[in-house]
Amino acid sequence: MSKENTILLISLIGVVAILFFAPLVTQWFGYSLPEEGADLGQLYGSVAALFSGLAFVGVIAAIHLQRQELVQTREELRGQKDQLQAQSKTLQKQNFENTFFQLVGLHNDIVGALAVKGHVGRACFGVLVEEFDDCYRELSTATTTNQATIINVAYLKFHNRFQHQTGHYFRNLYNIVKFVKNSDIENKQFYVNLLRAQLSSHELTLMFYNCLSELGITKFKLLVEEFALLENMNQTKVSREHLSLYRDGAFREQQSS
Repeated sequence: MSKENTILLISLIGVVAILFFAPLVTQWFGYSLPEEGADLGQLYGSVAALFSGLAFVGVIAAIHLQRQELVQTREELRGQKDQLQAQSKTLQKQNFENTFFQLVGLHNDIVGALAVKGHVGRACFGVLVEEFDDCYRELSTATTTNQATIINVAYLKFHNRFQHQTGHYFRNLYNIVKFVKNSDIENKQFYVNLLRAQLSSHELTLMFYNCLSELGITKFKLLVEEFALLENMNQTKVSREHLSLYRDGAFREQQSS
């Protein structure tokens, strides 16, 4: 009970006590009480009326106290709710980050296990880009079909030769970005940027063409454009015609309004 409520209650009790004992006190000090029954009844009738009024005041005071207690309880419950929400949000972020960094660790393990023509790890991607370029040049000199079709056919030919090295790599990479996209975490771009920082220029170039093939154009390409996964790619190694097959968002982050 607050200090103000305590003072109010004590004051009410004091007033009631004074009114109740006033007739006895007057008699004690030699003042005579009314002898006639009607006068005596009138005296105590007035006191009874005062008591009724005080009882009403007491009811009002009790309602006031209850109202204050309800407000205080409501505020305490609101504080507990906010605290639980903050704890839940923190736990959610921790669980997300644990899974995210495990996936990134798995991605680096996949890269480390690659072996192509005497090269291991990330050094393989320089060789893989050259192999794709050979497939593309071979087709582009033999047909006048539009560039999107040539890229698709060339990448599928490349994929048939090296899918045991690149298939698992791109599936895992896609699922990491998809995991971030589908999460409830704030600032998703930050986590995609962490992933993007793991990728070499040759990895980005190969991803560029993977997402223009039928293997990635319907799903992965949309995420690449949404999260600017190609921002760090060396665009001088790719023709302008090929670059035009992507939306600008693939190469630079969109400024939030």
